[in-house]
Amino acid sequence: MTNINFKIGDVENLPFEDNSFTVVTCKSSLHHMPRYEKVFAEMLRCCKRGGRVALCDIMTFDDKEIDDIFEAFEKSWLT
Repeated sequence: MTNINFKIGDVENLPFEDNSFTVVTCKSSLHHMPRYEKVFAEMLRCCKRGGRVALCDIMTFDDKEIDDIFEAFEKSWLT
């Protein structure tokens, strides 16, 4: 791919200008961030008006069989 690059930065102080992106996403990590409200505010700051912010985080199910199915599905993306 030639139209993608990766940057490392402080998630509470993202290294991007306001309104930089039409889509801003956070997958499977928000639960690790003690000040998630600051992270979300940064996501909103970087998203253009009319853009989309997507949060996808991990959850568990009370039913162990269902939980195991979803856990296996998540891990299948890693291989």
